Amino acid sequence: MGVDTIVKIPGKIEPNKIFDFIKEHFDENAISGVEVKVQSQELLDSFVELSNVILGKRINFSKVGLLIFRYKEEQRSLFFFYANYYDFDAYAFKKNLDNNTRELNGDNTSLSLGASGYAVEILTQIAKEFGGYIDENDCDDKWFYKVS
Repeated sequence: MGVDTIVKIPGKIEPNKIFDFIKEHFDENAISGVEVKVQSQELLDSFVELSNVILGKRINFSKVGLLIFRYKEEQRSLFFFYANYYDFDAYAFKKNLDNNTRELNGDNTSLSLGASGYAVEILTQIAKEFGGYIDENDCDDKWFYKVS
């Protein structure tokens, strides 16, 4: 498991919006590999829905994939993840309460890059554009902060 830089954007952001931003600001030749994943009825039956939020024990993808592009001579693969349910994580829930990032305790779009080279610079620009929060190093003690 490597060190990642992660952005979480409250709510649903369609992958094509992130892709268009990357093409406009970083690499017009970027490639999108984001797909919609449909789950089996058996798996869907194991989830519980409360007030239009689906709670589950395991992650169940709905939109996931890589956005591949070049940035300042680096070849990068940005992992995109969006799900229409909330996978409850007690640790993250408490950290969000303690760090005034309550917006992240629910539906959000997640982006991740390996924490090397220009990862923080790239994801800061995306977070600023889409109203997101960034965790510059997911293996340290510092939590997400709002990019403005």
